[in-house]
This record gives sequence, structure tokens and C-alpha cells, in this order.
Amino acid sequence: MMNTWSIWFGFAATLIIGGLAVTAWRHRFAPGALPFMVFMLAQSQWSIGILFGIGGATVAVKLAWMYFYMGAAYICLLSWVAMALQMSGAAREFSRKTLAGTALGMAVLYLLAVSNWQGWFLAEIRVAGNQLQGRRGPFYWLTLGSLYGLFLWGVILFIRQYGRSCGLRRRRAGVMLMSIVPMLLLNLVNVYCIQRYHRSLPEPFPIFFAITDLIMAWGIFRWRFFDIMPGAKRWWRRKWATA
Repeated sequence: MMNTWSIWFGFAATLIIGGLAVTAWRHRFAPGALPFMVFMLAQSQWSIGILFGIGGATVAVKLAWMYFYMGAAYICLLSWVAMALQMSGAAREFSRKTLAGTALGMAVLYLLAVSNWQGWFLAEIRVAGNQLQGRRGPFYWLTLGSLYGLFLWGVILFIRQYGRSCGLRRRRAGVMLMSIVPMLLLNLVNVYCIQRYHRSLPEPFPIFFAITDLIMAWGIFRWRFFDIMPGAKRWWRRKWATA
């Protein structure tokens, strides 16, 4: 029953994320908009992989969906760094070279997991019934270190922008730093709650992803994102003009 609720909650959050990504395309020329759109699409892929993995009936199906959302995790963190580089005003060449090298390293790590070399990865997975349980071996720590390294890289760039800029750029950097709070809470929930009471809680990743994306959209686009405020302002002026 809880798996059913997890899937429904997760799909609702995934629809919100996908809708934000589609809407962001209208404002793709704003600083950080394109990486933000890729970031949200990767989160949608990540969420779908987790949800279908929950509903998978066999170990092979669960493993396939695990590979699916592992790739999305790398794309998500790379787009986070790209967003931080673009919004912090880093040099274009630096951004391209750095991201290209980082993406190549992440691709090699991912291919090691899903290719014929995957014995290294599968050795850290224990099968209990039709469930997959990970072990904290070398591949686990390498993957965790690379993902958190990308995450901290983006955080440091936004902290530097917040300290060195003023006005709108400073406020945007502050909001982007606020957006990481749900993800930090997600890690706490995952470590201290999900591992102990997994059957009593819905899958949190898609829900926290949606909250994070809404905060980021506010920081990047402000009210222009949905075009609600200018429309409401015009309607109010027409109403008072006719009155």
C-alpha cells in the first residue's frame, strides 16, 4: 500500500518538475535558464527511475532502473555546476573546459557500472528477495565522493557570487543557496528515517526535487517565470479604469 502511495506522490511531483522544465524553455535566454532546464529534466529522469524501481517485480528490472537513475544523477549534478558557473559570471572557456573534463570523468565512472566491467559495481549489491541492498564498498564511496564534489563545487561558486556581488545578482545567489536546504533535509531524512522506517514513509526524492526546483525558479526568473504578476497588474488597472 505504501509503495502505491509513494508512486502516486512521486509521479505528481515529477509532473510538477516536468512542467517547470517546459515553462523554463520560454525564458531560456535568462542566465542559468538552460542548465536549470537540463537540471529539472535530469531530476524527472531520476524520479522516474526510482519510482519504476520501486514497482519493479524482478531484480533485473530493479537493476535496469537503477542504471537509469544513476545516469540522471550525474547529469543533474553537472547541470547544477553549469548553472553556478553561468550565473556566477565565470569565463566561458573555463566553463566549457571544466565541464567537459568533469563530464568525461563521470561518463567513464558510469560506463564502468553498466558495461562488462560492472562486476565491480554488482559486487556491492546484495539481493534480498526481490530487493536490492547496497554495500558501502569502493564504488559506493567513489560515486558518493564524485557527486558530492560536484554539489559542493556549485555551492562554493554561489557563495563566492553572494559575497562579491550586489543587487539582483546577490539576491539570486542567496535564493540558489536557499534551494539546497530541501536537498540537505532529504539527506537527513534518507539517513535517519528512510533506512529505519522505509515502509512507513513515501519515497521522498521527487517531492524534495519539486520543492528545490520551485525555489530555484523563483531565484532565476522571479515573477516573470509564470507571467502571473504582469497579467494580474494589467487586469487590476483595467478594472479600476472601467470603475
